[in-house]
Amino acid sequence: MSLLFLHACSMNDNIGILMYILFFTTTVHHASYVSFVFVMFIFHLDKQASDETCQEKEKEQPPYVRMPQHLADLASEIHSPILAGRLRPIGDDILDTNTDDDNSPPGESNLSGNFIVNMTLTEENFNAAVRNHLYLHPYCKGSVTINSAKTIKHGFGIAAVMHCSTCKFETERFKFYEEGEKVGRGRRPAKINTQMSVALTKHPIGVSTLVELLSACDISTPSTQSLQRAVNRAADAFVKINREQLQFNRELVLNENESRTGKTSPIKIQCDAAYNNSPKGRSFSQPGTQAYCPVFCSESGLAKVPVSVATASKLCSCRQSSRGRKVHSENCQRDFQVTKPISNAELTMGVKCGEELAESNFIAGDVVTDGVGPGQLYKGINQAMTSKGYDSCKNQDCSKHISSTLRRNLRKITLDSVYVNDKAVLRNKKQDRLLDFISRRCRWEFRAMHKKYHKNINVFKSKCLQAKSGIIACVEGNRELCIQNCHACYLHRKNRPTRTPRCLPDAQYVHFSQADQQKLLGCMEKKLGSQAVDNQRNNLTTNRCESSHRTTQRSVPKTRTFVRTFKGRVHSAMHSMSLGHIRSIIEANKKLGVENNIRSWAFRTLKSLYKCNPGLPVTKQNLIKQYTT
Repeated sequence: MSLLFLHACSMNDNIGILMYILFFTTTVHHASYVSFVFVMFIFHLDKQASDETCQEKEKEQPPYVRMPQHLADLASEIHSPILAGRLRPIGDDILDTNTDDDNSPPGESNLSGNFIVNMTLTEENFNAAVRNHLYLHPYCKGSVTINSAKTIKHGFGIAAVMHCSTCKFETERFKFYEEGEKVGRGRRPAKINTQMSVALTKHPIGVSTLVELLSACDISTPSTQSLQRAVNRAADAFVKINREQLQFNRELVLNENESRTGKTSPIKIQCDAAYNNSPKGRSFSQPGTQAYCPVFCSESGLAKVPVSVATASKLCSCRQSSRGRKVHSENCQRDFQVTKPISNAELTMGVKCGEELAESNFIAGDVVTDGVGPGQLYKGINQAMTSKGYDSCKNQDCSKHISSTLRRNLRKITLDSVYVNDKAVLRNKKQDRLLDFISRRCRWEFRAMHKKYHKNINVFKSKCLQAKSGIIACVEGNRELCIQNCHACYLHRKNRPTRTPRCLPDAQYVHFSQADQQKLLGCMEKKLGSQAVDNQRNNLTTNRCESSHRTTQRSVPKTRTFVRTFKGRVHSAMHSMSLGHIRSIIEANKKLGVENNIRSWAFRTLKSLYKCNPGLPVTKQNLIKQYTT
């Protein structure tokens, strides 16, 4: 009898306790051997029931455990000494949920607040848990819920254990989020974490701002450190993704140019640099520390797509040593010297863009820049092209920037022979209106001359020189000289009567002195002079680059400095220039292994917000249709 008792105690603690109680009662009351066999049969049934309650492995129990309430009541009825030295009994409907995954304070639930879950997986997990509960415990009337104490977070997603509120049924840990492709060591990342990181690279907010917005809505968020690491990985991935897209764009432009001309010929490009601050620290701003330079195809009739981009930064996120000096690693983000002004980075960025174009056999012809005369960007691209064995590029000035420079120069002069009888304030206003009209007339005349004489550069230059005197004659009311020299005048035309010059102040003609005429002709030399016409002979602008700056500043605003993800954010913005904002997000998620669900409500919302069709495939025809003017 003692050996049987010890063997039962080794198999199950509760069975051993109950056998001890019954052995004590049979000894005291001298029960028969038949009653003892019947009790042992009850013990066997109880052991089978306890083995079926939970399918998980048995955990090591501490030396003192709480007895179930029904066994404690049975022991107290027979006045058994087994209750001595034990803790108070625990209710049958309470489970021990102390696990290593429980990070919440005592008495609090890990599931308080709002969580982001996948509805399809949530439905499948609950259905599987309820089905298993009914199969293992068909007579249990408890409800299956989430065990909040065993819930852990994986970024924005959660993984939880389902259990029964009455019996000891527990499931394995279910994941309420979709998993992406595994990258490197560790578990597979949650799709929502990577998708959120991709979207962050296209907006001016950072990790801390996102956590603040979601926390204000009582939505559980990952730590800022883990979210920042995810954004860093997305930014690094965007650099590779955008370089592949730029290579595709260059091949697209080369194929279209070859099919149009029948040979490989130089292609006109435009480039312009932008800075996070003023390059030289003018006025109240600090000197610039980061810069980027996009390069677009500027050839008429070809797709206006980006073909290259380069960045320069003085900042890095390397850690400081014990002596207060930074120890730069191989993956340091700094690629420009701190001691030099950031404006000198234009030469470095020009060389980078030129080398990238030369590797793809993309021959740059005319390089349009925003400066007057050859700039650092042109010199860098020309240096890279000549080092690869190609012919030298030709510099072209942006006609839009030249017109703006003309307007500023005209506003700086003072006319001594007009509006002398008016008051100072009224005189200045009239002079500004008159000078703005002259600035517009120079732009109109240049455009009309280029449209008519662009094939003969010598005739084009001579006509522009004649237009300078024609504009002054038009303002003075000399109809014959205006008709002879001007091509864009709507006041004096052949076979039309002279109209009232409503475009002039007080709708009256003015007469300039010889000194005022020399001032005006000197300013108009910047737009209609011989050298200026030669630098603007193709009438090209950098408007595509200027518009791209507005899109790029959405990802890299001047009000914030992104040290670690600056390069990735610039490439993310340029990728949006190639495919569109929404298509860029979808393609990036697909290449990162976290493809969007095109049948989801969120996909339809994105489609309606940007008035586009993100489902269009990235093909040559779609790009040509999107970017060809």
